[in-house]
Amino acid sequence: MTAISQDAYQVERRSFPWITAWNIALATAAATAVILSLFWIRDHYRDASKSIANIAHLNAILVPGIEALPDLEKALKLKNLLHTRVPVRMPRQKPSWKHIAREYRRAVFDQSTGHICGGLQFLYMAALEAHGIRSRRVSLFVKVDGATDPLWSHASVEAFIDGKWIAIDPTFNFTFRHDGRHVGWIETADLVDAGELVEVDTNGHSTLPRYESLNLSAPLGDDRNFLKLFLNFISIGPFMHPDTWDGYVRMKDGRVLDVASRGMNRSLR
Repeated sequence: MTAISQDAYQVERRSFPWITAWNIALATAAATAVILSLFWIRDHYRDASKSIANIAHLNAILVPGIEALPDLEKALKLKNLLHTRVPVRMPRQKPSWKHIAREYRRAVFDQSTGHICGGLQFLYMAALEAHGIRSRRVSLFVKVDGATDPLWSHASVEAFIDGKWIAIDPTFNFTFRHDGRHVGWIETADLVDAGELVEVDTNGHSTLPRYESLNLSAPLGDDRNFLKLFLNFISIGPFMHPDTWDGYVRMKDGRVLDVASRGMNRSLR
């Protein structure tokens, strides 16, 4: 029986000369890598889902009754929560989505942490996601040709509420209103370009004292409000303002920044 088996193997090997120990090892290694990747993806999203649930639980403690509120009220409460609890300062490190629950907890409880607008954008989107509200990143630039480092820019958020995207900013604690309705960033820019005034609404919450000199209470369209500068160039995923802008930021030192391709505007969903 052993001899027959060996002869059969030799015939098969001659028929398929590519079957070698090396090829078998490579195929085994590739299959193992695929299996391990699938396990990593499963665990990664399982951990992310668990992190999101932890954030929702934490917010329910900090904002009692938040789950019973309509989406707009939830979004405004979460905006104010981050605005008042997270100091605006350069962080020790950028927040990581992999450890978002830990980052979020540290941000709202540890006053020594702090974040600038990019970090607050990230944390706010995680908070919205935890409560089932879709969100997307907004990148705003004062200048895109001959820009200097650091960029004169701002990171904000839009949330999808009641069937439309509206601007909600956790750093300066405002939304935009026009004719009694909330509007998004690009719609705001189009209105201001058309000579309309857009209300900057803090929704009953105050901005931090350090921002009083920025005249945030003045409507957009009024040159006193410094936010008007950030309406010059807006990137929200594939959407640009003005629509003639190609989405590149050209630095004074020769570098070119591809805003959309860098993933700066990818929605969490």
